Amino acid sequence: MSKENITPAQQLIINQTATTLDRLSHIQNLAGESALHFPAVKTFSTSRRFSFLNAPEYKILRKGTTVIGGEASSGKTTLALQLAIDMMLQSPDLSLLFYTLDESIERAKRKILSLLLANQDLLPKDKHGKRYNIAFDPLTQELQDILKEPSQQAILKRIHLSNDAYFLDPTHNGFHQAIAHVGAYRTIIIVDYLQLLPKANHIHNLRENFNASLAYLKDQINKLNANPQNEMLLLLLSQVTRGASQSTFNFRETSEIENIADSAIVLEYDSQPKSQPTGRGKEKVIALSRTLRLIKNKDGAKATFQAIMASDIPFFSHIDIANQRYTDSSSTFKVTSR
Repeated sequence: MSKENITPAQQLIINQTATTLDRLSHIQNLAGESALHFPAVKTFSTSRRFSFLNAPEYKILRKGTTVIGGEASSGKTTLALQLAIDMMLQSPDLSLLFYTLDESIERAKRKILSLLLANQDLLPKDKHGKRYNIAFDPLTQELQDILKEPSQQAILKRIHLSNDAYFLDPTHNGFHQAIAHVGAYRTIIIVDYLQLLPKANHIHNLRENFNASLAYLKDQINKLNANPQNEMLLLLLSQVTRGASQSTFNFRETSEIENIADSAIVLEYDSQPKSQPTGRGKEKVIALSRTLRLIKNKDGAKATFQAIMASDIPFFSHIDIANQRYTDSSSTFKVTSR
């Protein structure tokens, strides 16, 4: 049969047959050495403050999708940005793309600059040891001069901000273009926060809309990471609500948040802040405690940690103080020292 005599229906069958034969090559057996080769899970470098997250039994900070959930003002944004800045300080080829859908660009800038300087212990302190809080106070000339130094400018050039959800909307399919604009093979993308993702016009059900956006973002990250050169870490921030027992948490709008993630972390308020005596019969709050629950981890163990936030600025000063790991025999926790 000549090509001129092929009907559209016949051409469709030919095309489908070619596609089927091509996809059959993706079905493999386990014979041979290549099938027994498993590449090591590569993690992003961190300082000692976050090194426990990349311990062999956890390997959380790796390319893929991680969800950080928490109640309002629990420290989700601070944790995500501090993690990103910490990793950037260790790796000069790592960039950050921060979608701040909850706060203004101005507030996001202040938060990032504060964390950048605090991570390097460059924030000035008063006579009581309290650090200067950029979130509320004007940027002094001293701090401006520090940030103008070449070493700081080199870091700031790798930090990108946007409050435009256009590139997160499956309708526009512009996620790859935004990553290409950043121009880095190794990038951390933070979305703050998921419940503010754009609503698609063709989906009227909120839950279905939300799930479609989540599936789109996960698919985009997987496609980017399919290139061996790329290392993309997507940090999705999400609000959570307490369950009826007050000891369990649910991601708002949908359970798909946890399902699509490679790992999921929930920040929980602790009942008592850490304090010390002042010598006058009173106590001064020196730190605010959070429980950090690793509730999902595809490449490692689940765990619960204690995280300590500083009392003077939004900053996680200690995170590897305590570690509780699930026992093999039950869902209870077994306390182990680090």
